[in-house]
Amino acid sequence: MDKSRFLLAIIAAFSILINVLFAGVALRVWLRSADGSTPTAVLSTLPDELRDELRSAVFQVDSRIAAAQTELRQSRSNLQSLLSADEPNPQALQSALVDVREDTLRLQTELHAVIFQFYATAEQQ
Repeated sequence: MDKSRFLLAIIAAFSILINVLFAGVALRVWLRSADGSTPTAVLSTLPDELRDELRSAVFQVDSRIAAAQTELRQSRSNLQSLLSADEPNPQALQSALVDVREDTLRLQTELHAVIFQFYATAEQQ
């Protein structure tokens, strides 16, 4: 493996690691239901009543969140394919990294919007 391909692989791996930290940790830890089976509640330390209300708010936009998760999964798969290709393609790799970054941001934006809207509504009541 030549130096440029090795360097691209290291950079891509680092980028994926950062994305996993933001998306994976947020989905697995912060947005975990009470029984741990689906990413539907925020912070398991919330009181049960508040957690149930927030879970309902997330379910209302579940299709948008699921679509964002699917897009992120697809862009990560594309990136992995490019990294394992025999011939490196720096332009395609750069594009794939941008796609992963944008899809991660889109998912985070969807989740954050639900959380902020829920708390803004809860404060007014």
